[in-house]
Amino acid sequence: MLSIEECIEILDIDTLCFEEIMTIDCHLNTLSIPEHGITINLNEAQKRLLICLIRQINAKREIINIVWYENHQRISDNNYHQLAFQLRALFQRNGLPANLLVTIPYYGLKLNKNLWRSLAKDMPASASQQNSQNESQHEPLPTEENSENQQGKLRHADRPSYIFMLSFFMVSLVFYWFK
Repeated sequence: MLSIEECIEILDIDTLCFEEIMTIDCHLNTLSIPEHGITINLNEAQKRLLICLIRQINAKREIINIVWYENHQRISDNNYHQLAFQLRALFQRNGLPANLLVTIPYYGLKLNKNLWRSLAKDMPASASQQNSQNESQHEPLPTEENSENQQGKLRHADRPSYIFMLSFFMVSLVFYWFK
């Protein structure tokens, strides 16, 4: 377990790059993918999670310790799983595939490096410069369907179960309304 000072040292950074594909601005709490002209606003926990993953800190307990270093002993696994879900949803809302973040069963999380690299390869630098002038020529980003060919078939457990989550939400809403 890391001390508070060690956690602060890990998180104390201005900007952090991942293979020149994405950049995290820690002061503005933004994730930028310059090749695609995408800038995503992050909350503090999402930013800290991405910093951990870029720095190869993948174990669940270590991630919880760093992301919530102020009160990590009171944080449950549910907070951790919710944060991963929120980050995947944020990726999807911004036109990125959710499986850029991969769950390692019984261990933690990691970045899908092959998929991140394929994002960079999808658009050459010259096309990126043209895109900044004309947004209507933007090439589509890889989706789960076409990224499966690059990394083999996805396991069923790696796919989000939106139907289950939606039905759970609807049932809880009904219980709330008819209390």
